Amino acid sequence: MTRIKDSFFGGLDAILGPILMLLVTPIFISALGLKGYAIWVLVNSITAFLAIFNFGSSEVVTKFVSSNLFNGTAKKIKETFSTVFFIQTIVLFLIYLLFLIGNELIFPLISSENSEIVVEVLFIAIPIFFIKQSEELLYAFLKGYEQFGQVLIMSSISKILFFSAQVYIALKTRSIADVFYAALAVSTVIFFLQSFYLKKIHSNSFSYFSISLARGKEIFSFFGWSGLSGIVYLVRSQSDKWLVSLFLGLETFGLYSLGVMIFNQIHRFLGSTVYWVFPEVSKNSSNKKLLISRYWTLIIFISITSLLISLFLGNAGFLFEAWLGNETYHQSLNFINIFLIILPVYTLNIVSELYLLGLGLVKKRFFIDLLTLIIKVLTIWVSLQLLELEDWIQYLLIYIVIEYIYFAKIISDNLNTGFHKILSFIVIQLLIVFIRLH
Repeated sequence: MTRIKDSFFGGLDAILGPILMLLVTPIFISALGLKGYAIWVLVNSITAFLAIFNFGSSEVVTKFVSSNLFNGTAKKIKETFSTVFFIQTIVLFLIYLLFLIGNELIFPLISSENSEIVVEVLFIAIPIFFIKQSEELLYAFLKGYEQFGQVLIMSSISKILFFSAQVYIALKTRSIADVFYAALAVSTVIFFLQSFYLKKIHSNSFSYFSISLARGKEIFSFFGWSGLSGIVYLVRSQSDKWLVSLFLGLETFGLYSLGVMIFNQIHRFLGSTVYWVFPEVSKNSSNKKLLISRYWTLIIFISITSLLISLFLGNAGFLFEAWLGNETYHQSLNFINIFLIILPVYTLNIVSELYLLGLGLVKKRFFIDLLTLIIKVLTIWVSLQLLELEDWIQYLLIYIVIEYIYFAKIISDNLNTGFHKILSFIVIQLLIVFIRLH
């Protein structure tokens, strides 16, 4: 019953973001124009890329808080959080300093109307991103305690206020810069209020000022490989957006980003419904029987749920038309449809990714992330530049399938479960994709 409740809380937390995005997207397009909306998406994509420098901080906090709940003390938890927060803050400060230097020395050499607008907005967007990264550490801390209900409440309030402020300013000023200023003000206030609240409910284990060199050494190995994996993973997740904007232009990118947004939000929703398994795997890593049982249950759940969502939304064009308007919907229809079709294949990796984190196998994840990044970039480049394929998106399945096979091998070796049985899930999903495409 507890796990059902955790899934419910995680799902609600994740679905609120997509709902808010669905609501604000047509407002942003109307208030800022398609070009302004594209800049909003592009700036958020650039700042999201900066998460490569947080070195998997959230995963480190969740893993070591959950393990120390049973094997450590409140002092260790406090030191772990403080040390991770300190490292992340120093790194993010240095990044912003480099950006300011780059703005003086490099950006003037590549000046254009669009780049000037993007750089102007980045001055505001980067601090927003830093605050949001720190906010994620607070949620990671609570997830380590498996307090998913608290995460839901805090995250929901934050998201609603964050998007509401942006919408209000967009409608009032129609200025992309003013939209980001509003987001900065709201984010800052929310973060301080959340920090005070966590100190109140976890006074013995929550602090920003208990930095420990010993704790830093303890988490260094996981921190390092998790960070490298996070760098590659984020580059991979954003690479298609950069290449599409480069090769096909901002307007096409704006339409493409609608399909990607729907795809990513559904993936995030499904991942959040099973995220509770990460701290559970971390604290029960020696209980193979439990982990195997959980694995099969969750991968069946993800397979069926993602397929049902894909089929439903694939036949619910009227919803997207009502959301985007007739013209924008038909312009983006191909992007939306193809991402919905490949969605069930992509989501199969969710459970394995969480198991690798819980088992501390982040070094192995780094190497497959690097390999699939190279394959993804080459696939897009060859498809768009050399072959000029119209249906190039479906070929992204290549890197997804390779990643799944690699994960299946690691899981089967560590849990002593059937490799071919794990492979059967992706074979079934690929057959369904082939039928739907043809």
